[in-house]
Amino acid sequence: MWIQGELYEVQAIIPAGTPSYTRTDFVDGKAPKLQRMLQNLLEDRFNLKLGREMKEFPVYNLVMIKEGKLQAFDPSRAPKPWPSEPSDHPILEFSGISMTQFASLLSEFMNRRVLDKTGATGRFEIALTFPTGVESEWLREARTTMSPVLEDQLGLKLESTKALAELLVIEHAEKPSEN
Repeated sequence: MWIQGELYEVQAIIPAGTPSYTRTDFVDGKAPKLQRMLQNLLEDRFNLKLGREMKEFPVYNLVMIKEGKLQAFDPSRAPKPWPSEPSDHPILEFSGISMTQFASLLSEFMNRRVLDKTGATGRFEIALTFPTGVESEWLREARTTMSPVLEDQLGLKLESTKALAELLVIEHAEKPSEN
């Protein structure tokens, strides 16, 4: 089918006065105006028709198992260089990040949606240090060591579960119109 084998570059100009959104806002469904503009563009250019259905997917819940291990973000403190010091261990550091944003980033590493169920509010300084020996292919290795690292260093845990999510289904699409 053409839709699986062809790539397209779509360029669009966002109208002046459109609210500014982050990638996380967009992914989390918190950019309704931008999402509607993108949907309209795809409907117009590809004659795209979408359906929606609910489906159960495997997810991780990010939960708090030990209070007091998260370090609150202090905007007056000078940012640390990244990585903060030379190390034989792979390090991930985030400054001024909310738990919802952190869960979203963990989703990228874990190849599975991570939902923030910590109840922690505010912004945090997070530094995760992974064991020695994961330098090569550390991302794959990080997936297997992420849960113990989170538990030990942040007092957080990834719990495997299932959750309902809305799924977009392509019902119809055509090759795009020209500019």
